[in-house]
Amino acid sequence: MSRPTPAAIPAGRYGNPEEFAAAAAFLCSAPASYVTGTALRCDGGLVRSLRPAGTHLMKDHNS
Repeated sequence: MSRPTPAAIPAGRYGNPEEFAAAAAFLCSAPASYVTGTALRCDGGLVRSLRPAGTHLMKDHNS
């Protein structure tokens, strides 16, 4: 898989280490103590799906 160009990212740029660190620090902080069962995407809008990460791996119980 090739690395996307900044033009392919809706934010128009790659994220910097401080932005990724801020997301990780939030998840480790008291204000995030009630956050459960979610995938936090820190990708500048590159992934445009509303499907939570990993749900494509879940078995469909309706079939």
